[in-house]
Amino acid sequence: MAGLPALLALWALAAAVLPWLVRGRSLAVDVVAATAWAAGLGSATAALGQSLSGAAAEPRGLVAGAVLAGVAAVAGARMGHFPHADRE
Repeated sequence: MAGLPALLALWALAAAVLPWLVRGRSLAVDVVAATAWAAGLGSATAALGQSLSGAAAEPRGLVAGAVLAGVAAVAGARMGHFPHADRE
């Protein structure tokens, strides 16, 4: 549990960056950006978890959680639920 604040900070930073990547303008661009974001978040989480615990075990649900977050971001952006500053 000692590494929990670091993992929380990582996911918070990733959540803050996601709206800049998934903007809701082009489905293809949003899917590629969300996929890259999910892969990066999953990799960073696994690497951070390994460095903090010394074990190579991946946290349960890591890949599913990152992928689901990316899917939710694309769906939300496509439905207009996440307004952006550059939209009118």
